[in-house]
Amino acid sequence: MKKIIYCIFILIFCRDFCLAEDTDRSLEITANTMEWDKAAEKAIAIGNAVATQGDKTIEADRIIANLNKKSSNKEISSLKAEGSVIFYRTGEKITSKEALYDLEKDVITLKGDVNFQKEDNIMFGEQLIINFKTGVSQLIGGNEKKKVKMKYNNKKKED
Repeated sequence: MKKIIYCIFILIFCRDFCLAEDTDRSLEITANTMEWDKAAEKAIAIGNAVATQGDKTIEADRIIANLNKKSSNKEISSLKAEGSVIFYRTGEKITSKEALYDLEKDVITLKGDVNFQKEDNIMFGEQLIINFKTGVSQLIGGNEKKKVKMKYNNKKKED
């Protein structure tokens, strides 16, 4: 009887562990319309497009999901977001004109009038590259008139 209870416990634990891991890696895409281009091996989400994976969400007018052509199981290798792009991650909101999220490298590049808000702090630039594996981010300005800007608010300590 103890072996049966132990086996059931292990099965439930493994199932919950596996499902939790799949949830972090699974990618959900929704939109008003979806198109499939078999020749180009990509799916196109059009109108109020939203892609969510774990704590990361991309919203845009259009999101293109590119499949890995080298993989036999046709996994999504990258997402390209176009038009009114908003990227959310816990405590962060980034807006831009377009974004490319390389799922295999776990790197997102946002381009065009980038506005990065975290709590009360705001940064502006033309391009933002975030490497989620290394934790390194780089904000790049456009030219002399479009330099990187940052507004950092120090929180006052309560006495």
